Amino acid sequence: TQTPISTTQGNEIKSSNVATSPVVVSRGYQKMKEVYIAYFDFMGFSNFIENNENKIITRRIGNILSDLERCLSKNNRYENDWKLYADLSNIKLNCLNISDTILVWTNDCELVSLNNLIEFVYEFNISQNQYNFPLRGVVVKGEVNLISGVDNSYSVQCLYGKGVVYAHKRAESQNWAGTFVDELVIKDLKLKDNSSIINNFFTEYNVPFKNGYKKEFVFKISENKLDKNQLLSKLENVDIVFSFDNKQINTIDVKTKIENTKRFILETCSKN
Repeated sequence: TQTPISTTQGNEIKSSNVATSPVVVSRGYQKMKEVYIAYFDFMGFSNFIENNENKIITRRIGNILSDLERCLSKNNRYENDWKLYADLSNIKLNCLNISDTILVWTNDCELVSLNNLIEFVYEFNISQNQYNFPLRGVVVKGEVNLISGVDNSYSVQCLYGKGVVYAHKRAESQNWAGTFVDELVIKDLKLKDNSSIINNFFTEYNVPFKNGYKKEFVFKISENKLDKNQLLSKLENVDIVFSFDNKQINTIDVKTKIENTKRFILETCSKN
């Protein structure tokens, strides 16, 4: 029989004699550290996987990764064998992608690091919610730890901590396709007297959560106000990305998310 990893007797937790694999840690933190975290949850991902052949799945995943790398590299590229690739050699952010979840985080809580993260999130949020795959996201401040390494065929990339849990809860509590900034991050920006970042990238909006509405600072979906034709194009794009690749959009839940996303565009992007 297999020995359990740990057993609990009363309030005492006893570890088993099963040792952790001696992974060669190539990167990691010695203790919890406070950073800024962007958490993205792709909506309808399971439905997308179940309803498509591998060829279509691989193509869409490739598009997502291409957008991710382009936004991380700030459109810096290099050429190899007549092809252009995102130049990720100088990026200052960390990234972990697991199925329908993407986490991007800073190395510290300096203003320049936060600014880098905000610029990335702004571009990535638009690229997905307007042209690729609907997501809901959040930027928070919290503690994390990282274990990363490889030992032959075994590899580990584990990001954990209260910051990750908090980001997960806040992101997945939303009922639309959009990304907002947690109040602790906004507080830091105001303390550092950086109103230009707030004005350039965010707008205050009553975000639709599963349990009601709450005013938050939300990433803009457009840099400028839109005329009628531009507005219609933005609204059509919402329908397209929600239904891309045979995703089902006829349920009440999905219809509500689409309506909430369109309402945000109408209320924040219209010239009138």
